[in-house]
Amino acid sequence: MVESQHSINTILSFGAKSVKPEILEQLLVGRSPAANYLFKSVEGIVKNGNNQQILVIGQRGMGKTHLLRVLYHRCQSYIKNDQLVVAYFAEEEYGVANYFDFLIRILYALIRWEDIDKNTLESKLEELQDTNIPGQVSFAERIIEDYIADKPLLILAENFGDILNAIGTQEQGKLRAWMYQDKRINIIATSQSISDDFDKEDRPFYGFFNLYYLKSLTYKDSLLFLTSLAELDDRPDVVEHLKNKGKAQVKAIYELVKGNHRLLVTFYEFLKSDTLAKLSNHFIKTINDLKPYYETYIRYLPPQQQKIIRYIALSRKPQQGTIISKNCFIDQKSLSKQLSELVRKRLIEAITDQTDKRNKLYDINEPLLRISIEVGEHKEGITALFIDFLAIYYDENELTDKKLKFSDLLEKCESSIEKKEFQYEIQAIEKALSLKRYETLENTFISSEILNILFEVVKQKKYKEAFSILEREKHNIDKLNYSNILFRLYMLNEQYLEAKNLFLKFSDEFVEKKRLFALGALSFSQLVKTENSESFYLKGIEIFEKAEKNGEGSEYLYLAWGNFLAQFATIFRKDEDLFFESFSKFEKAIEYNSMNENIYIELAQWQFGLSIRQKDSKFSIKAFENFEAASDINPKNIRLFKLWGGALGFSSDYNIKDDSNRLKNFKGKFKLLSFKDRVSIWKIFSNVPYLYLLNNTYSILKIDIKHSFDELQHVLVDWINAILSSQLDTLNKADLTFLRKIAIEFKDKIPELAISEIYIDTYEDYKLNGNKNAIYELPKEQRLFFESKILKQPEL
Repeated sequence: MVESQHSINTILSFGAKSVKPEILEQLLVGRSPAANYLFKSVEGIVKNGNNQQILVIGQRGMGKTHLLRVLYHRCQSYIKNDQLVVAYFAEEEYGVANYFDFLIRILYALIRWEDIDKNTLESKLEELQDTNIPGQVSFAERIIEDYIADKPLLILAENFGDILNAIGTQEQGKLRAWMYQDKRINIIATSQSISDDFDKEDRPFYGFFNLYYLKSLTYKDSLLFLTSLAELDDRPDVVEHLKNKGKAQVKAIYELVKGNHRLLVTFYEFLKSDTLAKLSNHFIKTINDLKPYYETYIRYLPPQQQKIIRYIALSRKPQQGTIISKNCFIDQKSLSKQLSELVRKRLIEAITDQTDKRNKLYDINEPLLRISIEVGEHKEGITALFIDFLAIYYDENELTDKKLKFSDLLEKCESSIEKKEFQYEIQAIEKALSLKRYETLENTFISSEILNILFEVVKQKKYKEAFSILEREKHNIDKLNYSNILFRLYMLNEQYLEAKNLFLKFSDEFVEKKRLFALGALSFSQLVKTENSESFYLKGIEIFEKAEKNGEGSEYLYLAWGNFLAQFATIFRKDEDLFFESFSKFEKAIEYNSMNENIYIELAQWQFGLSIRQKDSKFSIKAFENFEAASDINPKNIRLFKLWGGALGFSSDYNIKDDSNRLKNFKGKFKLLSFKDRVSIWKIFSNVPYLYLLNNTYSILKIDIKHSFDELQHVLVDWINAILSSQLDTLNKADLTFLRKIAIEFKDKIPELAISEIYIDTYEDYKLNGNKNAIYELPKEQRLFFESKILKQPEL
């Protein structure tokens, strides 16, 4: 195939048309869930008329470009069947200075990819060029809207954070307004991080996107990825090597690159040509090739942040803020601000200091960023970095063989320059051998020291590092201790399926001795959303009972047990007695800790659910009592108010007896939340179609909207639409009068509410007055929205 003629670097830096789709899919190692999620979202756009705004977050080299290219290829059938229009931006859209430029880039993207309509679009672009400047924006909007007609438009844009930064806040507001007003417009974008334009409450795109964070590849995925590269590169020798000794070498590479796709490609070249070049030369070349990549991380940072990064990198271990302040000559107040910024940018990570939990330690987030800085500091001699890498990358026998090889070359060599190079190689290998032999000798006698090291790493929540240490030292730890530690690491790292499967292999005697029944039960409780067989629940209940019998009771055990039983009752048994048993477990948890508000919240959820199932208000009364008890313990628990408010709205639909005190208590506590917290809750409520909730909280919402239109202007629009679309047969004239009053009150400042008012009038005429022709008085786009979103009529 043509693609195999390219180097692997070329394959992963391809233009969209230069690599076959099947090659793209084959290299989608560790990213299939992300690709499937994005494509499922596109299917929702095409088939269900969903409106999607998704932002994929991942550092450089984590496969964002690859993902969008795969997604574009998967969309081809929809594009060819005239069901979807895709504007696929270039990887770097330079020169986008304002909203109008963004519209132009949409047209350029359509011209680039829509071959059939290329001439038509170019003709329209020429008309746009001849249009007076004041009218160009509206004309560009019209070209795009006319071109997509009744089809959805999907914008695929990379480095969207850079685009927003370039156009500025005012132009961002215009772009967001255009996207919001036209529900045909969807965007799936990527960004290296969450910048202020996404994260600050005063920015137009705050809260606009659904965020999808890319995770680094695991070691297993990294090995599979490198194997795929070797297969595409037609290197069966490398494929075979990776099945055997190469696994250990991949672990060494993985420790450096931490599962970054692009960096794995770079080190793949090192892996396959290792026997063809002198070790140190190729290693330094590989690192030097990466330096420009990592220099972009820090080049444009403020000088103080650059100093901090350099100091922590060269320290090679986490540092306290006071030590950083002293060595970088930065006062504590300034340092605190700079450290916060660097953490937010994900250049460093903050770790709780286990010796004094009031303090934090700071470390470099990317291992290769540290290495790139360190290489720049070591112009001569053998760096500790290279020796560390050799010691991890090769076993003792391989290092010995390589030393003999270079010794033979040294004896036969006549060039003084080459002799010096060979001596360098031999010296480095000898140091690496000494390091390995010392470690082997130490581990032979003090396996308990390994456990201490593991404990320190776990305290810092560096679970991946703990797994690596445990696997490396497996032969130095007795089998039972190894299994015990591995199980606990699985639980700490939230690998509950692996934890459960390992737990089931243990004997009851071992579990009882190590007091692992409670952790085993918790592993079951964490899998209720993925495991839905009755046998799974029965086994889980058995383990909970054994934990209690073994004296492992705690608030966490009984909290998990209560949820587990309630879930079992909901899915399989439909048994009221089983619910009562679950409630008794929650009450047991409260006995252990009556100040844990989460126990009350979980209990309230299940009590309210049972009230709805049995249409019995006595359970809802208890539920609201527990919501109130939770608010007394922690009046700032955001999740509590989301659930509490939702239950209030839900209760009105199920004719659960209204209680003025219940509502009064909720509103009283809700007002005490910070404005920022209320904003996040209003946005949740606006998607819950409960008129009762809006009616009874409107006085608070009204004040908040006046406090900040930018934050909440879309809440009213979304909430009114949600109520209209979900309560087709329950709204009466009084309800519509209330909704209309809201729309009229704010439509001067929130223009979208003028359209909401039209929808309310149309709803009344269509549903209550029986005028089925009312919808045809709406403009086409509004009629289509009203039919599909409010009347829920299927599209023809």
